[in-house]
Amino acid sequence: ERRLKQVEKDIVAAETRIAELTVALQDPALQGDFAKLQATSQALGAQQDALHRLEAEWQGLAEALA
Repeated sequence: ERRLKQVEKDIVAAETRIAELTVALQDPALQGDFAKLQATSQALGAQQDALHRLEAEWQGLAEALA
């Protein structure tokens, strides 16, 4: 149950970071800087992957507690 609560917090943090990175990618200033654009895109992909892993873990934990 403790891990489930931590995973829920981690999911919220990942969703927040994904939203921030998505907004950053829409910034016209970033469009002119390929290195920053690429780094931000990679960070977004990593956060999306982490979110998927966390959601899968949450589902497994929730089923185990049910």
